[in-house]
Amino acid sequence: MLVWPLSAQIFNVEKIRLDHPENKVIFGNIGTNFAYHNRTVNLQTPTRVFTGGLTGDVGYFSDDHLYMLISNYQLLFVNDNKVVNFGSTHARTQFFHKNTVSPEIYGQYQYDEARGLQLRLLAGAGPRWRILKTDALNLAVGTGAMFESEDWRDPVRTNQPMIYARYLKSSTYFGTRYHIKDNVDLNAVIYYQVGYDRDYDQTLHRVSGDLNLAFAVFEKLSFTTAFNAAWESRPIVPIIPFIFSVTNGIRFKF
Repeated sequence: MLVWPLSAQIFNVEKIRLDHPENKVIFGNIGTNFAYHNRTVNLQTPTRVFTGGLTGDVGYFSDDHLYMLISNYQLLFVNDNKVVNFGSTHARTQFFHKNTVSPEIYGQYQYDEARGLQLRLLAGAGPRWRILKTDALNLAVGTGAMFESEDWRDPVRTNQPMIYARYLKSSTYFGTRYHIKDNVDLNAVIYYQVGYDRDYDQTLHRVSGDLNLAFAVFEKLSFTTAFNAAWESRPIVPIIPFIFSVTNGIRFKF
């Protein structure tokens, strides 16, 4: 079963750090998919479907710092209707990554036209605390402040004016990786962000979670299952506040 990747408000950046060992200088994975088919019940109701996507994450461990670049772009056309048009690129640097407590900075570019998000830009910084690190189990928590700039358009009433949202928020995450067996890994991440909307006199809450299970077939090839979910207390435009996805696939690591 394949459901389109979650276009969550928070892009999962912790998974790549949990999913790759620190003894590799350069690491990452990349994947792409394209499909087009013309399947229809009859000549009067043709159905044409095009799907395409590009995902990838690349990291570099220097002696002191960790640099990451993570991207996910997806597109789905049904006839001439653009059902999914989602993309995001996230860059992050963790300074002195071998320390128990280390600072990190990040920036992100994102859009999700089907849900009304025309543009999101954000930047943030804060400390990360490595609670536990063993061969079998990793635990870490990070917190900090970020500034978020969003441009929204109502996805149904498209003639409505754009909504421009600018927020200063706190962002906290908890991540873990558990090496169950030699060929089985589980990692999970939960994010929580909160900010204050002065125009509506409301506190905005955002929760996102990501659970990944990988079964290694060969040294670099694995079957993967992922569950993603995100919830917002008050979306900027009238869209579903809770979204989720379940994805099965294969992964090649280098």
